[in-house]
Amino acid sequence: MACGIEIFQPVNNLYQLRLYWSLTTFLSLILAFSLIASAQSGRKSVLNDPKPASKTENDRENNRIQTPRAFLVVTSAPPQPEKGQPARPDYEYQVRGACLNELQRIKGVKVMEDENISSREARELAQFETDTYVVWMELKWVGVTQYNQTPFRLRYLLLEPDSGKTIASGYGTPALWVWGLPHLKYSLEEQLQEAGRNVAHRVMEELGIRP
Repeated sequence: MACGIEIFQPVNNLYQLRLYWSLTTFLSLILAFSLIASAQSGRKSVLNDPKPASKTENDRENNRIQTPRAFLVVTSAPPQPEKGQPARPDYEYQVRGACLNELQRIKGVKVMEDENISSREARELAQFETDTYVVWMELKWVGVTQYNQTPFRLRYLLLEPDSGKTIASGYGTPALWVWGLPHLKYSLEEQLQEAGRNVAHRVMEELGIRP
């Protein structure tokens, strides 16, 4: 019996050693796979990270978000009257003044004006500015119809400082007549002024500004 016991003990110890080795190997493999997966995940996240924006792009985006420090409102040169016709009033002055008055309601913002400026010149002005947005307007005269008593179209451009890029463009909406309601028939001056104010509102909306 003593001999049998002596043989059993070494065999039992060998079994325990093999079991310990198997468990250690298994745990080592799990740890190794975890480290590899973690490294691949980290490398993938680095590769998928978007390219950081340049300082210029960030500065430009910040300029769009922040309230402008100044506006320069300009109008194009009026068309020359035809031969034999008297010079018409300065309607450009009226739309420019209406736009100016609305923009001046923005607290802490300086508003300036100029006249007889082409769209190319307005873009060049914006490129030389660092914190002044240029609002360019052009008054075009069109024929009056039975259903449209507005004889003009007021086109505008909102130009970004430094780059001169067009941020927004469109037409100012004038005060419209309502047929059958005599008290809602507006004079030409009232239509011009409302169109100028509407341009200012569109500019403020585009830049996220509240007066």
